[in-house]
Amino acid sequence: MGRSRSFVSSQVLWAGGLRVGLAIAMSLGAVAQAQAESYGLPVMQPTQVLAQQMGTDEIFNRGIEKYKRQDYRGAIEDWTEVIRLRPNDTEAYFNRGLARSDLGDKQGEIQDYTKAITINPNYAEAYQNRGIARSRLGDKQGAIQDHTKAITINPNYAEAYMSRGGVRAGLGDRQGSITDLQKAANLFRQQGKMAQYQKAINVIQRLR
Repeated sequence: MGRSRSFVSSQVLWAGGLRVGLAIAMSLGAVAQAQAESYGLPVMQPTQVLAQQMGTDEIFNRGIEKYKRQDYRGAIEDWTEVIRLRPNDTEAYFNRGLARSDLGDKQGEIQDYTKAITINPNYAEAYQNRGIARSRLGDKQGAIQDHTKAITINPNYAEAYMSRGGVRAGLGDRQGSITDLQKAANLFRQQGKMAQYQKAINVIQRLR
């Protein structure tokens, strides 16, 4: 999932491979609650039932489904629970950063990407998205540093070249911007991403 911005490729929701079991776990939660009612036992809230019946992976996946429905607050709640249960889950931090971005929480977004990077210093996508967030907050040099780090980790990261080219254009570095955008265009073409390739070419033409 993601949003396209000028000079910026779509951010990607990090699913980590959709893990099965969500529907079954929800059914078990409903059964457990019905049994509690029939025996006169205290009835737990649905979220408590699901937390007991569902594994961490299923909670993670539930967050993805909520995100797809644009229930960003619900997704944040699920990924926060995943982080509580599995504190080093970089993908949960990454996805929560995306959801926070959608809610306009720019500082929270950066904090989540930074935490993901702290856990996994080679997380190129987290550097890329943090660079986008920093650029939006006016930290252009910080953005360039993050996009450059993403490129260092993954030299074929066309989106990072595209983003860095956009930041350089905003700073008045016309030639540096064109160099990055041309590299992005070449990579997009090699990777078969023709729509992104054409966008990069269009920006280059406007800069020349």
